[in-house]
Amino acid sequence: MANETEEYLSVSSFKVSIDGMNWETFETVSGIGVDLEDISFQSDKKMMLNRPGRYNARDITLIRRFKKDRELYDWIKKIKDGKNERKSGSVILFDDEDTEVVRFNFFGAWPKSWSGPLLSKDRSGNDILKEEITLSVQDVELN
Repeated sequence: MANETEEYLSVSSFKVSIDGMNWETFETVSGIGVDLEDISFQSDKKMMLNRPGRYNARDITLIRRFKKDRELYDWIKKIKDGKNERKSGSVILFDDEDTEVVRFNFFGAWPKSWSGPLLSKDRSGNDILKEEITLSVQDVELN
């Protein structure tokens, strides 16, 4: 029997790829997951039971440093203009040797919201500007 050791992954070893474009600039990814409906029904013995119903992939939120490029904003602008441009992508996790370990693939994504940087004269001049995009996702798979 092989000697197996548990491998723990670092929270910061990941990159995001959307339709083949690798965006290593994303600093935060949240929301990856799926929710299943809980449907109650009555059994033959008058007992209430539950079964799984429809599923829904959760929204995925991506945050990165604000840059001059307009890739994210242009994508949401196309959606605003009526073009149904859905994309597929992956959140790829790496081990300490930069070897791919896990991949969360998502499908049918479109930008549900985009937020530009928070600006404030009351904050430190060294704060880094960030932008956030939330993707509505049709499906998620773990590979």
